[in-house]
Amino acid sequence: MKNNKFDLSKFEKVEDLIYFDEVILSHLKLNKKNYFLYLVDNRETSDIFLLFEVEDKNIYDYLSRKISLKNLILENDLVHQIEEDFEGHIIDTQFLYTDQIKEEYFPSNDSYIEYLPSESSYYFEKLNQIYNKPYLQSLRKNAFFVKFSSENKLYGDTIGLNDLSNVLLSNLSSSFKNFLKIDFLKTFSNKIADDKVLSKIYKMALPYTDLRAVEFDFGSFEIGLSVDDILTTKIEDKDVKYWVENVGWKFKDIVLDDDMDNNELDEILTTYNDEERLKIFKPILNIIDNNKFNIQIKKTNSEKYKDLALNNRSIANRIITSIERPEQPQDFSVINMLTIIDKNKKKKTINLENTLFNNEQKTNIILHAKDFIDRGYNKIDSNLELVVTFENVNNKVFIKTEYDGNVFDVQIQSEKIDEEIKKLINIIYEYIINK
Repeated sequence: MKNNKFDLSKFEKVEDLIYFDEVILSHLKLNKKNYFLYLVDNRETSDIFLLFEVEDKNIYDYLSRKISLKNLILENDLVHQIEEDFEGHIIDTQFLYTDQIKEEYFPSNDSYIEYLPSESSYYFEKLNQIYNKPYLQSLRKNAFFVKFSSENKLYGDTIGLNDLSNVLLSNLSSSFKNFLKIDFLKTFSNKIADDKVLSKIYKMALPYTDLRAVEFDFGSFEIGLSVDDILTTKIEDKDVKYWVENVGWKFKDIVLDDDMDNNELDEILTTYNDEERLKIFKPILNIIDNNKFNIQIKKTNSEKYKDLALNNRSIANRIITSIERPEQPQDFSVINMLTIIDKNKKKKTINLENTLFNNEQKTNIILHAKDFIDRGYNKIDSNLELVVTFENVNNKVFIKTEYDGNVFDVQIQSEKIDEEIKKLINIIYEYIINK
């Protein structure tokens, strides 16, 4: 890459920033100064580049989408225009004022980069420092807040860790997950006929919908939640991007509403059928109807906490019409579990029978190390075996096991037994890695 006119080999390459079949934009250094080398034209036997100086701050402004590539070029009065053959030899160089550059050599006005550095990237640590503070500040600015408190005055307002993870946050999360899926289908099923395409889009969008936890407070458990509308720039479809950026706020306004009026209630009854309302609202009502806890919301950090509209029994009864039906022992079937092991496939399956226990009935299954590993928990003794007991106590069903002298239990709150077992495994694994 040497000739008597210009020598690019003296420059140190820091990193390639844009690559489409070939390198489009590279960051170079020479004598502690930063330069961008930008490919602007492909000719029959050569390529044309613009080489221009870039201030250190402007590099990170560009990588964090605060300034466009076009404006980076225009920051300079003079730039090098370089013609290089395909062997890497420089044919010609010109020193041009920016107003002498061909118009077609400039990138578009919206030439903002989509850049996510890897951990090995030159920019990784610095960009993390730049991103994190404004990113978190932006999320906090728009956050809403949920408060869980205990009704047991023995503990003040404090919440136990098991109750927090197994009852409160798990129900809030279940409600949100169900709302996401139902709302996505209502939004896109009429637009996208192919179920496989619909499922693929949903799986792609799902990670971006997760509410971000941005504030915590102790005593009672308070959590500030916010929608991430910054990292959604990677979503190309405008309709999907709009849905992702708004579905979290929609959940707050509909499910966690603190001042629902008749029009809003009628809208819920019209929009969601009985089964959909049950999936969305029942997990929140599980918290409200549990006389051990209270859940409240405030829409900004400066407001006071208020009870949810679902605390109003007349509203809750209309949303879930069966909520006041008297509880009957057989409404919640206590299940008899049989463990079946396919020795060839080494896969455990569970056959569920609709057999009721009396108050003293129990049944057992065995959890092996593989049950933990299959769920992604690898730091486990390969010889681990735990006897898990299913017990019916006053029409409430618990799964219990003993490990390391401690008893671990979970109350079954759904028909998805595998999900309840997973909760028990989560608790045990958390104990194992923290002991």
